Amino acid sequence: MMERAGITVVPMGDNYAYLLPRGEGRCLVIDPGEASPVLAALGQRGLVPQAVFLTHGHADHADGVAALRAAFPGLPVFCGPGGRAGTVIPDGAALPLSGASLCVLHTPGHSADSACLAAGDDLFTGDTLFGAGCGRVFTRDFGAMFRSLERLGALLPRTRLWFGHEYTLDNLEFAALVEPGNPALADYRARVMAAGGCSVPGSLAEEL
Repeated sequence: MMERAGITVVPMGDNYAYLLPRGEGRCLVIDPGEASPVLAALGQRGLVPQAVFLTHGHADHADGVAALRAAFPGLPVFCGPGGRAGTVIPDGAALPLSGASLCVLHTPGHSADSACLAAGDDLFTGDTLFGAGCGRVFTRDFGAMFRSLERLGALLPRTRLWFGHEYTLDNLEFAALVEPGNPALADYRARVMAAGGCSVPGSLAEEL
């Protein structure tokens, strides 16, 4: 567990869950793939979850939901269009929660129900966009993934990116095979290494 830019990052293998502060000791839990590390982080931070948001329904992002709901009865769970693991929020709509607006962006490609969550200058990308890469296209709809990435690329360059997995160094290693003379790749790798291998938050400007 670590805190970056006021957001609690909960590593689970190469997965990340996030605790997004919502004021008054509350938080939004994003992608609890495992319950134990999320519950531990909540306890250490003294936070109570206001709700859960799933960027998609794959087990490595959603398996902790049942245990969280057992620990916090009545805890609402939200997901994007096409999702089945919670209350579906339409594309472009906000989560029905008090406090600052959290907007859902439907970004299919990795899965049909893939969605990103925009919270001001922060974007939780799930498995749509990673550091120096994108998610595997399990849908086989490469056009949908391309359009989703174009949509994210149109956001403000200052947008901070919170990836669903820590794949950045592996992605940069592959990118360096393709473009061995690209100094931006070496600079990016050096920054991630200096941060102990953790690339979140990334920036949309850098990905562009």
